[in-house]
Amino acid sequence: MTDDVNSAEPSTATAARGRGRRLPRWLYPLLGIVLGLAIGLFYTWVVNPVQFYNTDPVDLRPLHKETWIQLVAAAYRQDGNLDRALSRLAGLKDPSIGQTVADMTERAIESGKPAPRIRALAALADALGARTDAMMIYLATPEPTLFYTATPLPPTLTFTPTSTPTGTPSPTNTPTRTPTIVPTASASPTARPTRTLQPTATQIPP
Repeated sequence: MTDDVNSAEPSTATAARGRGRRLPRWLYPLLGIVLGLAIGLFYTWVVNPVQFYNTDPVDLRPLHKETWIQLVAAAYRQDGNLDRALSRLAGLKDPSIGQTVADMTERAIESGKPAPRIRALAALADALGARTDAMMIYLATPEPTLFYTATPLPPTLTFTPTSTPTGTPSPTNTPTRTPTIVPTASASPTARPTRTLQPTATQIPP
């Protein structure tokens, strides 16, 4: 009997120990909220991300802002209209836009970007009053222009054959006479009555 009591005591102890390991009830709603947020973020960022249209330049990502500045610099390089360039750069709402363009120019020089892009950025930074020593060579060197010289070609003689009209008799339709058979009345012998002389008695006087 004592053995049964002793064997029952460890089971009750393990049951009490198992009750103590239960998770608190408030943790289940918290786990559901965290799992729902994770699924929602994965759907909105990976599966179906939000796409923005016609946004302001200030709302762009840093990489896209640099692309915007490069486009403004290229346009200023073409038309030289500083007021238009300033109105386009105003959308970035950058109080030190000149220094930003100068930093972009130096990074483009260090990374070995194409020379026309560096010249455009350097010209815009110089117009905004942010000239640096690194961009001086691109401001002093004029951009090469493509040109060609027309080389005269020797005259070429071209012979144009003259067509001489040759008279070829054209066949003319000559009317052909076809003989027509006209029936003519032909005289056919007709039987005429013939008179026969009968002997008459003549009286001879005695």
